[in-house]
Amino acid sequence: MAILIGLIPPIIILAIGWFGYTTHSVEPAEKKEKGKRKPIKTQVVELEVQDYPTSILTQGNSRPHNVIPGPKSVSVMSTMSPNNNQHLGTNS
Repeated sequence: MAILIGLIPPIIILAIGWFGYTTHSVEPAEKKEKGKRKPIKTQVVELEVQDYPTSILTQGNSRPHNVIPGPKSVSVMSTMSPNNNQHLGTNS
């Protein structure tokens, strides 16, 4: 009896789905042609080869995507002696 109660809901759901499919599935009607399409109107303009001015209107600041920082300014230059532990020109 418990197995029968467990099988009834899926059978009812399948029956409702089959009924909905059979009632709502209709063969598509043939499409009627609406008439001839109008041709696209075009206009050909020949351009002369020359430098054309370009202008870009923007709002806000314009910044590059990648920024490569320049070298930092050095305030004190020191030289290395052959002995790596001693710096010439500095007080140690």
